[in-house]
Amino acid sequence: MQRLLLLVTLALAATSHAADLLDVFNSALDNDPDYAAAIAARNAALEAEPQARANFLPQLSVLADADQVFRDSRNSVGFNSGSEYYSSWQYALSASQSVFRKENFALLKQAKLSVQQAEVDLAAALQDLVFRTAQAYFNVLAAQEDLQLRKAETKAFNRQLEQAQQRFDVGLIAITDVLEAKATRDSSVSEDIAAANSLSDSYEALRRITGHYYEHLYDLAKEHPPLAKPDPPDLKVWSETALAQNLPLQAAKLSYQIAQENVDLQRAGHYPTLDLVASYGRSKDTSNFRSESTDGRIGLEFNWSLYQGGRVSSQVRQAEHESTQSRELLESVRRRTDADTRDAYRGVISLVAGVNALKESVISSESAVEATEAGYDVGTRTIVDVLNVQTVLFTNQRDYSKARYNYVIQTLRLKQAAGSLAPEDLNLVNSWLVVEK
Repeated sequence: MQRLLLLVTLALAATSHAADLLDVFNSALDNDPDYAAAIAARNAALEAEPQARANFLPQLSVLADADQVFRDSRNSVGFNSGSEYYSSWQYALSASQSVFRKENFALLKQAKLSVQQAEVDLAAALQDLVFRTAQAYFNVLAAQEDLQLRKAETKAFNRQLEQAQQRFDVGLIAITDVLEAKATRDSSVSEDIAAANSLSDSYEALRRITGHYYEHLYDLAKEHPPLAKPDPPDLKVWSETALAQNLPLQAAKLSYQIAQENVDLQRAGHYPTLDLVASYGRSKDTSNFRSESTDGRIGLEFNWSLYQGGRVSSQVRQAEHESTQSRELLESVRRRTDADTRDAYRGVISLVAGVNALKESVISSESAVEATEAGYDVGTRTIVDVLNVQTVLFTNQRDYSKARYNYVIQTLRLKQAAGSLAPEDLNLVNSWLVVEK
């Protein structure tokens, strides 16, 4: 009951009277926290390249200090030879320019790859948002349809119970028929409550993406979706396309390349460094000896750390192991991508045939209900027969409705696996809705 009240509250608190798929997706673009986090992650990753390039540019620094000094001097036999209080100051400007540092080149390569990976990750996040939004949208529609059909089923069972009670009252049937009808009706009522809870959950899932509650979502038109097999029809083509374009797979490839560059980065610890350095400074104090000096220098600074306790060699081995791990993860993603693509392709093929078969089964079930009810009226069928065929009819109606929504979701899933899913794909899906604006 509380969940049913929540549904009413959601409807009253809805931020829009009606919305189609594009309306909902636009809200998701503005409000989905996962996609917003992906944008921030991409923007942060873009800073890696200028940071890496900074290692090739001159480095400038300024140092300055001023002191007040108190000096108390004693001679070798311990007598005080004098004390003084004076001030001193100095400043220095230093500059350095890298001439050769092998790690800088590895860092720059890593940074460029990281930027590429961030762009791919963001594109994958957009594809994921397209799919999640459509899935949540049609999950709401499926839950609404399920609840409506279950209420219609309960209403039919109520009517059957009333008829059974009337027949029992005039002595035409036994009490067992009434009890059968009541048990079926009661079970249907409990399923109504479960369906209402499911609808509430589907609304919440959509709200998490869009930040809004929707009072009404436009549904598929009766003649839609048009059931078409994947184009191209060859599964091998879809698989090859996915292995070439799937965005998470591309990101995994870049991750492996970054890990390989990290091996070169760690090996750079074995190489010498060469820098061009220059400095200029002045210093002055007001002591008894009053000194003032100006210094300037420019030159090359060579540094080669020959042994660091084995740390660099250990870091190289660690990077090599991490590169191997990244390569194996890449293979795992590749296999999963191929499997997901094949599953999605077969799912679309199965649903094309399944939706048509379920549509025919609904028509057959409706005829069966009419025939069984007629037989019950003349005494050739029992109430159990009537309840059974009615249950089959409503089950087929729910399965048919769910299959239509699943077909839409599965076609989008196939495109996502193949790396071709885009927001523009929602325009076609949206054209299948009954929209009155």
